[in-house]
Amino acid sequence: MKINRLKLNYKQQGMTLIEVMIASVILFISISAISMVARTKMLNENKLNSSIKQAYLSEFLIDEIKYHLEYTDIRQGEMVIAQHRFIWHAAIEKSKPPMSNLPVAGAKIPSSAGLLNLYKISITEKDKSIFSTALLVWDK
Repeated sequence: MKINRLKLNYKQQGMTLIEVMIASVILFISISAISMVARTKMLNENKLNSSIKQAYLSEFLIDEIKYHLEYTDIRQGEMVIAQHRFIWHAAIEKSKPPMSNLPVAGAKIPSSAGLLNLYKISITEKDKSIFSTALLVWDK
């Protein structure tokens, strides 16, 4: 009888192997989920920074090219920005005189009005096309 009493008075201390394994799996899943969220956040942040840089760069390039088209006779050139060498070319796609009022049959638009030119702009870096766009420029 004494043996049965000892077994009944015995209390479990600590955790069993199954409990430790289940706790480890739960911990592993939660750490994996947190690391995936952090990795996704970093990737999206890098993409955003790259997009912002590209937007600023393209805005600056277009402004410089538009200046050359409006005020100089230069229709191609190169620019170095942040240690990157960009080559640009501009070609007239369409050219029309501006209309300041409704056309009247037989009336001619004075030549002093200038022309509206639609330029096709292509920008390359290291023989790789970066982007192409069109610019409308009023040549006076």
